[in-house]
Parts: sequence; structure tokens; C-alpha cells
Amino acid sequence: VTMMKWSEVDWKKKVWDIPPSRMKGDIGFSAPLARQSIGLLKYAKENFKADNDYVFPSPTARKHGVISANTWGKWLEDNKWNANDGRHAVPHGFRATFGTWCGDSQVCDIDMQRRCIQHVVEKPEDAAYLRSKLLPERLEVMQDWADFVTSLEDAKLQEARSHKEFNERLDRPHERADA
Repeated sequence: VTMMKWSEVDWKKKVWDIPPSRMKGDIGFSAPLARQSIGLLKYAKENFKADNDYVFPSPTARKHGVISANTWGKWLEDNKWNANDGRHAVPHGFRATFGTWCGDSQVCDIDMQRRCIQHVVEKPEDAAYLRSKLLPERLEVMQDWADFVTSLEDAKLQEARSHKEFNERLDRPHERADA
């Protein structure tokens, strides 16, 4: 993600095409983008200005001009995100969380789960015949995942709004019923 370029984003298809040079095994990967991802990218486009094609530029980066690969992990540590066993959460752990969610929610089978995170599913001899990227199916899974991941924050925001509205009603002077 840190090396993501605007030229790799297909807005119409809602896909991020990651070139082979940045993927394990030199095999490109098309990542379907959920609504929430599109929203983040639009925010980044409007707010993260740079003289290069990178989505996440950094004015202080010396080598590549983008945020460090360690930025997300540092953010998780600084904001005290912990795993269930108390250890600091790490970015790679989100892949495991996704896999657990897929299994628990039964949103897709294990092959689709693996395709979503770019794990090789087919045997080399089968790969020549299984060329579909299954983008619509993967987008559906990734949209369900994005909805799940953001649902807790959405619930917190709704609760905060309700609490604020309730307090505002309490603070209003009571009108007389006979006025």
C-alpha cells in the first residue's frame, strides 16, 4: 500500500492493479475496492498533495517519497491496538483476522478467502486453465469485509450523535405547553 500509485487505480472498475514487480512471485494482483476504500482514496486524492504519482506521499521520506512500510505498525502501536492475547497488533495480523472472519461468518469458501488475499489456490498444472480473477465475486466479499470492519466505528459515531442530540434536548429551555 505504501508504494501505491494513482496510475494503478481504475476508478471505473473499482480495482487497484498492483504490478508484478511489487508482488511476491512477480505475479500482478487486482484488488477490488470496496466503497470505503474508494472513499479513502478520494480523501487522499484531495488532501495528500505531492509532486509524484504516489497515493500516500511523505514530504520527509528520503528514499522514495512515500510513507514508510512501518508507518501502519507504528500507528497501531502508538494507538495501543492489541491482539486478543495482549500483544501489539501488527498489520499482517489483519490478514489472519480476515481469514477468521471469513470462516466465522461463512461469507465465502476457503478458496475465495485465499484469492482475496492473493494466496495461490490452484495447483500449477491447474493455473493454466483457471485464469479468471473473479473480480465481481471478490468485490462482494471485500465489500462485506469493509462493512464489517467499519460497522463498529459507524455504531460508535451513531451512539455519539444520539448522545449529543439527547444532551442538546436536555439543555434547551422547556417551552410552556400553554404558550
